[in-house]
Amino acid sequence: MTKIFIVEDDEIIVKAIKIALEKEFQVRSVSNFRAVKQEIMEFEADLVLMDIGLPFYSGFYWTNELRKLSQIPIIFISSASDDMNQVTAMNQGADDFVTKPFSLEILSAKIKALLHRSYSFSGRKMQV
Repeated sequence: MTKIFIVEDDEIIVKAIKIALEKEFQVRSVSNFRAVKQEIMEFEADLVLMDIGLPFYSGFYWTNELRKLSQIPIIFISSASDDMNQVTAMNQGADDFVTKPFSLEILSAKIKALLHRSYSFSGRKMQV
């Protein structure tokens, strides 16, 4: 089953995303905001949902760290929706950006599309 990892410190948002996605994906969220990269790699996530404003280090930092060793698809989910934050997210290696508040249906569609594009040419079959 395809694995989605959520890096978000708002538990209400985490719970809503989990409820929306758990029918189709294996979903886990970060438990230690000092070890985000380690948790993602141990879970062997297929896609990451990343907030910008996090405890200890920003989502930009963690995306930069992930990009040093992986091309895992990353979708930013943030209320920091100004152009500069979106440009920075993309420049750090994000694949997409969703502004809070957001539709769970649109988020799910973006996840499926990104997974399809990311893995359809690698020979790896995704259950999307």
